[in-house]
Amino acid sequence: RGFGTAVVHGGGGIGQQPDWWGNDYFDDTYRVNDVPRKFTGYCTDVFFDEAMEFIEETAAFRGGGGNGGSEGGEDDDGDENENIDDDDNDRPFFCYIPTNAPHSPFNVESNYRDMYADRTSSGSYARFLGMITNVDDNFGRLRSKLRELELEDDTILIFMSDNGQVPIGGFSGEDRNKGKEEDDGGGGGGNNRGRARRWQA
Repeated sequence: RGFGTAVVHGGGGIGQQPDWWGNDYFDDTYRVNDVPRKFTGYCTDVFFDEAMEFIEETAAFRGGGGNGGSEGGEDDDGDENENIDDDDNDRPFFCYIPTNAPHSPFNVESNYRDMYADRTSSGSYARFLGMITNVDDNFGRLRSKLRELELEDDTILIFMSDNGQVPIGGFSGEDRNKGKEEDDGGGGGGNNRGRARRWQA
């Protein structure tokens, strides 16, 4: 679909029927350019790790970045890379990170769950909030990586959400649709979408 590299799970969420059997957010198998690969770690951490590796490699080919990298379309071994040429050094890159989190069954590492365990009577809601905090932490890691690679001032960084609240922890299905415009198509998914942009002029 136009991406040079794609790391994806199956179905609409990890663990759904079309996904790799046994995936549960931890140490899962995802498809990398349609080839199954076993990963180590939590799903959101893995997706951001892969994205930052892509950005770091791109920065190296562009002649910038914290690790220096190679110029003139060569990889770290000094061999010519057929996918990168001199003209690519000044071309922008696009990286899209659509996380699975926060999504049921709300699996998250215990340290993130425990942050909210005494703030809600719902264990599921504590895990849901922990998943959001994990996304926040990874977004911070992404910003730090862009800063380390000296790309932050030249990168348009956009954070968006899609569905807003979920009907757990005392919230109903109606809560997630508050503020929904009639021309958005009715009461299907929620639309309490957060947005943030950063672009150094």
